[in-house]
Amino acid sequence: GGWVLGGGHSALSPQYGLGVDNVIQFEIVTPDGKLRTANHYENKDLFWALRGGGPGFGVVTKVTYKTYPAITAITSLLVNVTYTNASYHGALKTFLSMQPDLAARNFSGYTYPSKTNLLGGILVANSADVGGANATFKPLFDFAEAETKAGRPMLVQTVVSVLPSVFGMFSADPATVDEGSGSAAILGSRLVPLDIFKGARLEAFTAFLVKQPFSITLLHVAGGKVNTVSPSATAVNPSWRRASHHIILATGWGTNTTFALRNVLRKGLTQATQTFAELVPGFGAYANEADINELKWSETFWGGNYPRLVSIKRNIDPLGIFTCYHCVGYQD
Repeated sequence: GGWVLGGGHSALSPQYGLGVDNVIQFEIVTPDGKLRTANHYENKDLFWALRGGGPGFGVVTKVTYKTYPAITAITSLLVNVTYTNASYHGALKTFLSMQPDLAARNFSGYTYPSKTNLLGGILVANSADVGGANATFKPLFDFAEAETKAGRPMLVQTVVSVLPSVFGMFSADPATVDEGSGSAAILGSRLVPLDIFKGARLEAFTAFLVKQPFSITLLHVAGGKVNTVSPSATAVNPSWRRASHHIILATGWGTNTTFALRNVLRKGLTQATQTFAELVPGFGAYANEADINELKWSETFWGGNYPRLVSIKRNIDPLGIFTCYHCVGYQD
């Protein structure tokens, strides 16, 4: 339930929209103990709120989704870029500058840059163009060649294949087969527009990222079909309808980490997230994967949709039976 109640993204979101864009109906036990149906015709306000408003409106027992014909071909590109620290800024800036072209060619997926390498799992749904996928990465190959000739070794490795189905992505990537047990992690994030990957904004964004002590994840899960939906159609932050990427900063700790150090990490992540926010004014964060200590949490998580969400929350749960930290109605 949490995935769709917060909005629900995936690598297929640019192709089909967010999870909430594909919900036809919910069944929910509301705080008064009644089982209700919520859709475009019955309990319409509640239906709107459940599509992105997060937890707190009741216990969802069933979700009915719109479905699509099965995907029969996915071009999958696994990329591993290695470099020295001296090339990190240039390599990252080159990859970031490719994002508008990747978006125009319907690429989506996930990338994990660090000071020594960049790993990515990128795909094009309903495509079998291996040559075209590899050619799209020419700017990165060219940069690597120039760096290596200058005495700064850099290597770009790609594995491009055509998979017969969505499920093929999981069997092809060992990391998705067994993710192991859970761990303690905290996140900060922002939705970003395509313009941040161009011109002066690109340079500022690159400079911000290369300074980060936190792990970075670039999720190309917006744009495309996500941007065709009206900002007021669902309860997710309207920023989703203008964004191209969802970008996460993250850190964590082990069981032996002192509480003092944990608090230092929390504070540092919140400060970095607020600096990030200054680079993308007017854009919020995805509530399911964000900093729980956001300073302006209601605005950041739900933007202009928050007042309506609060009104629905007070109507459906006047006693505040369902509540959580920085969820809709928390301040009540």
